[in-house]
Amino acid sequence: MLVVGFFVVALVAVGLTRSDRDYTDLSIHNPDANGVMALAEVARERGVALRQISELQAANIGDPMGTTLVIASGADLFDLQAQSILAYPGPIVVLGDSAALQAELSDSFATVMSGATTLTAACTSRAAAAAGSVSTDGRAYVGAPEDASTCFESEGSAAYVAVHREGQGDVTFFASPESLTNGSVLDEGNAALGLHLIGGHDKAVWYLGSFTDGSFLTWSRAGDYSPPDVDPSADFLPPGTGNAFYALALALVFVAVWRARRFGALVREPLPVVIRASEATRGRARLYRAAGATGRAAASLRAAAAVRMGRRLGVGRSSDSEVLVNAIVRATGRHRDVVASLLYGPAPQNESQMMTLIDQIDALESEVHRS
Repeated sequence: MLVVGFFVVALVAVGLTRSDRDYTDLSIHNPDANGVMALAEVARERGVALRQISELQAANIGDPMGTTLVIASGADLFDLQAQSILAYPGPIVVLGDSAALQAELSDSFATVMSGATTLTAACTSRAAAAAGSVSTDGRAYVGAPEDASTCFESEGSAAYVAVHREGQGDVTFFASPESLTNGSVLDEGNAALGLHLIGGHDKAVWYLGSFTDGSFLTWSRAGDYSPPDVDPSADFLPPGTGNAFYALALALVFVAVWRARRFGALVREPLPVVIRASEATRGRARLYRAAGATGRAAASLRAAAAVRMGRRLGVGRSSDSEVLVNAIVRATGRHRDVVASLLYGPAPQNESQMMTLIDQIDALESEVHRS
């Protein structure tokens, strides 16, 4: 009972202290520098009913011509979602880069980085004129549609593009959503521009989507739902397909971990055939002879003899060749140049020289072992 009571108290405490604040970039509930809570609160004080959604299907806009749709995060939209948004008859505001929406309006409509960060309005737009000037992060648009009006221009690019639609609300693009965040909204005329963009009507829907959202925009006319007018394509996948793939991949990972073999200690297994050392040596010698590799055979012979004589004389394998040669000279009394030539001299050129070298090294090794 004590444990149950503890959980009840914890749940009540969580319910009483629950807050709708978050820390997502461009969220109207985010009080940090990367959020837009300040702009949202001022807009609400001016009578704008502003709400945030993370899925397009959650929009459920009942009065399109009186509701501004703000696409605050449109970089992950795919073509059919862009078509459903542009079919919306009310005013649309797009913040930042949205390749799918821009491509639906013009093939050349793209986002670039410009050199200017403080721009002055030089157009007839009410929102731009109210702002006067804005500070941006340098992003701007090029290749806007022919029937669009531009503002805050610099070197052939514009940070503000408004596309006019006959009988419908305008589609307004602003390239720098960071200008409307809590950390930048007080710079220049950023606050005035933001309030005019989202406060032109009594209602506004703030879409903060992600790559996991595969739904379409929903709204209604005269109380009846009007499905978006989109063109299906041959490679169309239904909404939620991405989430299904993620769940399947996660399940496969869990199954792989569950069924994975647990490696224990190594087990020594007997070889199927035991080969004598002498047979292996003779076999290698025949291979060297067949290949005419007298140089490789001599190197192997010299290395093995040097190891044996070094072990006899107390010279380690990591010691320098000079140390071994000097030790052999002291043990045998031979001339230093003779010993060095036998162990580290040039490779024999034929079998006759090879046999002579073998006899000489064998004699030297015998002298070392007798010392």
